Amino acid sequence: MRLLFTILLIITIWLTLKLIFRACIFFFFLRNSGLKNLIKTLLSKQTININPSSNTIDNQKIVKCANCELYVPEVQAYQYNGDFYCCKEHAPPFHK
Repeated sequence: MRLLFTILLIITIWLTLKLIFRACIFFFFLRNSGLKNLIKTLLSKQTININPSSNTIDNQKIVKCANCELYVPEVQAYQYNGDFYCCKEHAPPFHK
């Protein structure tokens, strides 16, 4: 009985730590990679019309972040020295 309890306790602790670790990794990438806009767009009820031949989404030009290569609409991008960035943290004055 005691052995069974110990095994169940170890498994519970291991699964809890695994869940906490995955949550930490997810929120680290969410905070540092500009995924907030992507997740917001994916969770919104809006439809997105993508036209790959003209590099536009809903008739807005899309640009690639010079830091992480994420594609964002030009109106939402930060521009610095001719390059576009998905968030201000990726622009050189803010990037560490």
